[in-house]
Amino acid sequence: MAVTDDQLIDQVLAGDTGSFEELVGRYRNQVFNFILRLLGSRDDAEDILQDTFMKVYQSLPRYQKRARFASFLFTIAHNLSMNRINYRKRSLLKLDTLSQSSDTKSTMDRTPDAELREDEISIVVHRAIDKLPPKYRAALVLSEFEGFSYKQIGQVLNCSVGTVKSRIFRARDLLRGHLKDYEEKGLQ
Repeated sequence: MAVTDDQLIDQVLAGDTGSFEELVGRYRNQVFNFILRLLGSRDDAEDILQDTFMKVYQSLPRYQKRARFASFLFTIAHNLSMNRINYRKRSLLKLDTLSQSSDTKSTMDRTPDAELREDEISIVVHRAIDKLPPKYRAALVLSEFEGFSYKQIGQVLNCSVGTVKSRIFRARDLLRGHLKDYEEKGLQ
């Protein structure tokens, strides 16, 4: 039987640092991809990922088990990412273009033309997502890429389910607008 997140947290609080390493291993890739999609920079994502897990470790004594650990973790990752975005705005720096997702797909079933087309579309979609305002981008990424429920997204973003639905609707609407230009140029 697999050890639950809450059991690992209890072990960490009892002094077992190996249990924290197991928690990090469970969530590292998922949290990294979330941060990367928000920030668009691998270097920034690595920095925020480290900061996230440091803050989680420091905050574990205050963690309350009524919420899922993943919600607690993603809330911290989101807040640190938003701090970085706000810092960039204050510094008048623009977001870098999102690098391609690290999702692994089988290339055995695709022709080189189809593969190239999918890569082009992926880049266009990621660039369009990058243009979304941070609050809409975060809700969309948590929903579409991380598979969070509206309730979980509300916990991470500290807003109501209605606000989450509104942000996701607005994000999709804005995304359609950004993609319309590409569609007119022949990319579908």
